[in-house]
Amino acid sequence: MDSVAVDLESVQYTGTSKIAVVKPDVKRLWPVPGDKIPMEVIFTTGDNLTLAQVKELRLVIRYHAGILKVNQSSIGVGDMLNGRFEIRDLKVDDVKGEMSLRLVSSNGIDIVNGSGQILKFVFDSFLPTSRDTTDYSRFEVDVEAEGTQCLLVGDEGSGIKLQPTCVYDLRWIATTGEQYYLSEIVPNPVNGGVLDINFSIGFDGWTEVLIYNNMGGLVKRVATGEMRAGRYAVRVEVNDLSSGVYMVVLRSGGYQETKEFMLSK
Repeated sequence: MDSVAVDLESVQYTGTSKIAVVKPDVKRLWPVPGDKIPMEVIFTTGDNLTLAQVKELRLVIRYHAGILKVNQSSIGVGDMLNGRFEIRDLKVDDVKGEMSLRLVSSNGIDIVNGSGQILKFVFDSFLPTSRDTTDYSRFEVDVEAEGTQCLLVGDEGSGIKLQPTCVYDLRWIATTGEQYYLSEIVPNPVNGGVLDINFSIGFDGWTEVLIYNNMGGLVKRVATGEMRAGRYAVRVEVNDLSSGVYMVVLRSGGYQETKEFMLSK
């Protein structure tokens, strides 16, 4: 059997997200109390985010509640995701000046990729109250990718930076005569540090190796993408996980296999 070892470098992406005022349909430079102020959240990236497999975004928007209120009937999915994503868990606190929500893939398949408008809504504006000392509102938006280790979002004020690592220390070991399998996790139990995962796929195709906690929550995306048929070995750091029972899941084509391990710190 031919055998090789190939290290796949980690993949990193960058992007920005900003909240901005859409130019109102009025003949004034600045809005006045009583105006409706259309807003949008724009995501921009020059990278292909297919490997990140982002199917859910969490947004938190902050504003000055003394002069602005969110018009909840105006909240909608932005043009880039419209028809493919839906809004869930919407919460608006016009006392605190905060709106939070999740943008979730409607069919569980569509992903975030490309640049464009991801959210749109309207602020109703009001005269400042006697408690307010300003008629100015700073807008802030925080965006997080939920359920994936491939998209790590760092807050940069009104923008975000995406720094994902979609492949850990993955090595392609062999290419001939392989079947699908997922080996037992070594060591097991794991006492922190790292664990080794060995698996094989029988045909070229989209493959995922994922780690779930005992509640079914995705905690690590070990490897995601098009892979050649063959045997693989991957070393995964688990220092960031708490003690408990976890499942490693291999999915490739129509094949799926699960192995359990215990993490004890």
